[in-house]
Amino acid sequence: MFSQYRFVLVRDADHMEEGKVEVLMEYIIRPSSSTCLILHGQTIGPWKSHRKEIERVGQVTEYPRLKGRALISWMKSRIKEKGKMLSEEVADYFVEVVGDRLYDLDNALEKVFLSVGRNRPSSFPI
Repeated sequence: MFSQYRFVLVRDADHMEEGKVEVLMEYIIRPSSSTCLILHGQTIGPWKSHRKEIERVGQVTEYPRLKGRALISWMKSRIKEKGKMLSEEVADYFVEVVGDRLYDLDNALEKVFLSVGRNRPSSFPI
């Protein structure tokens, strides 16, 4: 607000209809120098065929979903930030019950941390 620059975030860009993608591509090819446009989605979706055109004026960055050991490692580091430890067995169980979405896992870990409390020894694995 009151800035010379604009930040525009398009959520669920991977669910856009092809007609709307084409309209937005007209803007992307000739963007405003004062605008930062972010297209966010779970996949590259309908934008895959336009990737080269987008990379001429900006950049495309993909962040693949964490899986397997990387997901377990992320969970252990999140709970370690709070001064607790998380066993691999419990982390596997969380993924099995909660799923592999980081947002949901982070919420579940926060609930566990709050229920365990700060008084439990940090060396005791959750």
